[in-house]
Amino acid sequence: MRTRPGDAEQAATFARLRGQMMTEVIRSFPGMDITGKELGIEAEALFLKIRDELNKAGRGKLSTTVHDPDAVIYINEGVRGRSKVDVGDVVPGSYRILVQMSVGEARKYTVEVAANQLARLATRRSAASPPACRPPGSTGKLGRYENHRPSPNH
Repeated sequence: MRTRPGDAEQAATFARLRGQMMTEVIRSFPGMDITGKELGIEAEALFLKIRDELNKAGRGKLSTTVHDPDAVIYINEGVRGRSKVDVGDVVPGSYRILVQMSVGEARKYTVEVAANQLARLATRRSAASPPACRPPGSTGKLGRYENHRPSPNH
């Protein structure tokens, strides 16, 4: 069987994308295990490989503090608490944080967590200035900030 030009490149791209997707699954659902019985032996093998690589890289911490004591804090679409949330032992990478204020306004942030570092997100009382979202000592980019109103269905 002959291989066509680009097949090796496509296979490498597919493998990279599968790894990125599995990393996101592990980051978003840290307590979930993927078994061969549920999704097949290839999915289980990829899950175990990526989880082992992530465990070797080290874990970070994420702290979120909101000025509104009744605000609900979501991390990667899961409710984590109100007003102040500290999460330890998180896989390094990007985390989506949604803060639902008691007045109905929602703010969305992206925070980068590095291995063996604490990433902090703290909102200010002034809605005009978004918070800085980066680990202490980091010279990287600030987290992205978006301000939006929730849809009527939420």
